[in-house]
Amino acid sequence: MLKQAARVFYLLCLTSFPVLAQEPQCEKALKASDVSGIERYCNHFKVSNNVAAKKTYYFLLGWAQFKKSDYNPASPLFRRALENVSAAIAMGAKSPDADMYTVRGLIYLENKPVDDVISKDADKAVKDFSMAISLKPRDARNYYYRGLAYNQLLKPDAAWADFQKAKTLDPSDPDIQSAWQKQRQISPEGQAEIRRTLGVEPRAGEVGTCTARIREIHKEHGETTFTVYTGQTCTIEAINLGARPLPPECVVGATVTAKGSYIEATLLMFPVMELDSVTEIACN
Repeated sequence: MLKQAARVFYLLCLTSFPVLAQEPQCEKALKASDVSGIERYCNHFKVSNNVAAKKTYYFLLGWAQFKKSDYNPASPLFRRALENVSAAIAMGAKSPDADMYTVRGLIYLENKPVDDVISKDADKAVKDFSMAISLKPRDARNYYYRGLAYNQLLKPDAAWADFQKAKTLDPSDPDIQSAWQKQRQISPEGQAEIRRTLGVEPRAGEVGTCTARIREIHKEHGETTFTVYTGQTCTIEAINLGARPLPPECVVGATVTAKGSYIEATLLMFPVMELDSVTEIACN
């Protein structure tokens, strides 16, 4: 989703900085994200005394490098992209541009270790998107991007606020709409609605009964926990037997009925209910 959005944003950047579009070969290289072509045909802007042209050159070169790196932090182009966009921002310190901060924020957001989904620069991304918002407060995309960064920092409430703002500013954007819908599911009102739809709303401390099919069985530190598929009469995700013996008929795929008290728990940022202090257990 972010990569597709970044490609669209790149095209918008080209129309936002016409200073380099005076040369046909330079413009062609920019539209093709041809890094070597930009360096060859747009290089005269790099050595220009015109500060606006010079910072725009570094910015669009960095953006093209970011795009050509396939947003891969291990690519040399990725590192050069960050250096060039940062250089452009420094050159324009007296007249900051929102798009430049947005692009650097996107680079920070993609700076993830191998096989990791969390950027190590998510906090820097938030700062850049916040700067972009201060310069262009009606741009829905900056709120959307900052919401993604807040989620990486495990701040779902802040992300929810940003996605709501983004949706208000641009309700037709499919990326914003999708992010808003997913975030709403983990918001307090979204969780309450899900529980109302299921018809059960257990509260911590109350005694309840869960009937559901066993998905997994975990044994650790002398305790046994069932992970279950949500059933019609069960909105919880796990059943903790504690040190109680496991009935032989309780195997993966069997239907378990357990009675105990509910406790609050969290699973992948989703508030769920677990059944603790089990007093009765049966499987079939």
